[in-house]
Amino acid sequence: MFNNFVALIIISMLFGALCSLLCCAALKKLKDMNIKLNRIGELIIVVTFGFLVYAIAEKIELSAILALQTNGICTAQYTFYNLNYQSKEESSSITRVITLIAEGFIFVYLGLTSVPYFLSVV
Repeated sequence: MFNNFVALIIISMLFGALCSLLCCAALKKLKDMNIKLNRIGELIIVVTFGFLVYAIAEKIELSAILALQTNGICTAQYTFYNLNYQSKEESSSITRVITLIAEGFIFVYLGLTSVPYFLSVV
């Protein structure tokens, strides 16, 4: 069981890193071919690769969360430098906004679910 767990972790991380490198290579190839993408097009490619990593990892029964986390780390490290300046700024801004919304949702959800739990215990 331990070997299966370790294998699942390693394969999921490798899958996430591989998909991130494919995204990086795709953006680099588009730049080398002088295909001008606007900032929205570049961000759509990056986000689409993120969704694909999660969906494919889930479909082939890997750890989708771990694959997506590894993809995000590698994307921030490698793909970020293949974006133009506007895309870099907007991706940072969008990430901050989504993070704040998700954090607020989690706090509200925990607050709303903890009150009935503690009232039923007493």
